[in-house]
Amino acid sequence: MSLEDVWRRKSDRALEKAAKELTQYNEATETVIRAELHRRGMPMPLPFLRIAYDLAVADQGTADYIQDQVLAIHQSPCPRCNQPGPVDIHTSHWIWSIVFMTQWRSQPQLSCRSCGRAEQAKAIFLSGLIGWWGFPWGLLITPVQIIKNISGMIDGPKDTEPSKELYLFFYKRLQ
Repeated sequence: MSLEDVWRRKSDRALEKAAKELTQYNEATETVIRAELHRRGMPMPLPFLRIAYDLAVADQGTADYIQDQVLAIHQSPCPRCNQPGPVDIHTSHWIWSIVFMTQWRSQPQLSCRSCGRAEQAKAIFLSGLIGWWGFPWGLLITPVQIIKNISGMIDGPKDTEPSKELYLFFYKRLQ
């Protein structure tokens, strides 16, 4: 029995579960899982997996075009401060709370590293100021959002190459 036959016999639920853990499989199995998802008309679990699949089946000209466009965006001036690039997607994480009402979100933005860090620092300050005042979520989620911002400030996207999030940004603009 071939690898294709094994995955063809799996239920949709088993295939969805495998697709969510796609990075744990070897390349041949990944390809079979993606092909089976496509054959059944099932959605890819994460947008960047769809991009990877589309690039794998696209002709080389399309892949080169996407690569060139993403690199051009990456090396362009910052849309916020107009300073020279590189630019990428930087995400700030916010929370605010009032007694029994808490709201939190993550907000991606296309910007240079310094604008991204400034937005993350602002999110840390405001979340630290107004995030704690809700029960129970304010007390639980505020430290998480602050840690996410600190992590983004330290680790953020690399200046040397575009991130997956920048490819997603460009891919969404194509649709």
